[in-house]
Amino acid sequence: MLSEIVASPNARAKCRRCRKPIEKGEARATRQEDGLYGEPVAAYYHALCAVDVAVAVGALFRRV
Repeated sequence: MLSEIVASPNARAKCRRCRKPIEKGEARATRQEDGLYGEPVAAYYHALCAVDVAVAVGALFRRV
């Protein structure tokens, strides 16, 4: 589930879907995911990529 959509404070993050950098001031969505050892980590997405990710995750839950 996406937790927030904010303007990116810097240009260091990369989108987890398209792997392109998220530029400073561009809208980015944050999602909490499980890391390698089960710890929560933040995953960042472009606003449009986040829509695709949310639809894909929603489709997984509808199939069950």
